[in-house]
Amino acid sequence: NFGYCMVLMAEGARYVTVTDCTSLHPVSVITGSRRYAFHIARGEMCLVTNCRAEEDRHAFVLGPRASGPNVFAFCESVGTMSDVGPHQRWAMGALYDNQKTDNLLAVQDGGNNGTGHGWRGTNFILWNCTANRLVCQSPWATGLNWCVGCIGTKEPGRLKDRLDGEWISHGTPVSPASLYESQISQRREKGIRLTQILF
Repeated sequence: NFGYCMVLMAEGARYVTVTDCTSLHPVSVITGSRRYAFHIARGEMCLVTNCRAEEDRHAFVLGPRASGPNVFAFCESVGTMSDVGPHQRWAMGALYDNQKTDNLLAVQDGGNNGTGHGWRGTNFILWNCTANRLVCQSPWATGLNWCVGCIGTKEPGRLKDRLDGEWISHGTPVSPASLYESQISQRREKGIRLTQILF
């Protein structure tokens, strides 16, 4: 019954893992700044995995200038009332891995949408995701966005004259099945400690 967020990773949030959580029955008017279930607002090096959101607007979302890297892996949103993806003003360097949504999964230029959202994100990878609709654009100034092995109807985006992102194997999942898990496995094989013990 949260109106804004179930989980908010705000400025200063680092090395946060959110796993096996479900956002249920949000209570709010359906408008801006409401129903951002799992929100990495300014966090970096955060992981949201095996989570689910129901009836949210921006269920798995990054805020302005979230510097990354950040990961959403094996998450699902149902009854989604808006898009999943970076929301506004140049979020950087995130991975959506095996994300599922019954609405739009998008990395695009929001233009004057909302409060002037502009470019929502750069250096994003959508990997083996499934969505009703997909948008992947890349800014012409710097950075690329990638849509790899994703299933869903490709759309041009809110501003149709923007450059297309890098689309690879649209409609057919690729190997490895999970980019995140593959990278973690490689680090373990090299003996790299995955997290710092804080307590």
